[in-house]
Amino acid sequence: MLVGAQHSSNKLDCLVCSHCFCYIGSIELQIGRRLYLQALRLSKHKETTFESSSDHSEEDCQVSDEDNNSHVTNLDKLQSASSDTNEINLIPKEIIESLMNGGLALPYSKQFPLPSIIPCPGGCEEEHYCSKLCAEADWDLYHSLLCTGKGSSSHTEAVLKFIEHANATNDIFLLAAKAIAFTILKYRKLKSTNLIDQKRVNGMDDSSFSLLMEAWKPISMGFKKRWWDCIALPDDIDSCNEASFRMQIKELAFTRCIGEGDAQAII
Repeated sequence: MLVGAQHSSNKLDCLVCSHCFCYIGSIELQIGRRLYLQALRLSKHKETTFESSSDHSEEDCQVSDEDNNSHVTNLDKLQSASSDTNEINLIPKEIIESLMNGGLALPYSKQFPLPSIIPCPGGCEEEHYCSKLCAEADWDLYHSLLCTGKGSSSHTEAVLKFIEHANATNDIFLLAAKAIAFTILKYRKLKSTNLIDQKRVNGMDDSSFSLLMEAWKPISMGFKKRWWDCIALPDDIDSCNEASFRMQIKELAFTRCIGEGDAQAII
């Protein structure tokens, strides 16, 4: 079982199906949308750079040569952002809008048709699809628990905060969320289609746990071993010494963990 996701920043550059990741819409829409979003991004960058350079008063800039150099650097950044924005602004806004709304067709683009855009079943604006089949498949496999649209039964505010945190730190969390969502939804399906024995042992429902393990199985097939067991063997280590090499790496890992723990205890 493979789980995939489009990089958050890449969504500004291209519009793809959130399930199979093929391009959707039209060539004109792809180009117009990218030009439009690039202009917005550069414009925002220009405003941010201008605000940061404006925070320095003339007195601060005249204190030393170092401050003067810093001020010049800020001006250079502002001029660079302005230059980039002007290059995109050479294309009239009306043309960009025509590309996006289908009013303008590029030569030979009809020879390379793209699938129509299918919206998210839950109504969110983050995910788009190339067909109803992909939309339904993605909804059933993952997205029904991660959707932030009005038609979703998930905790929208919590999901939005999670997405914001993932984008600000490491978007691998979004991929992990899809794997967890898949397991939960798979478990629910197995539970609803199987007669569950209500007999409990030590407060745990063994049948429910077995169904959970069954739901996790497609993901567990790709679950990695501990890193010291799966890293590549260095060229200078003979294969007959592999066991001792991995044991040394394992001991080193544990020694580091213990050392960090002792350091924290001392602090």
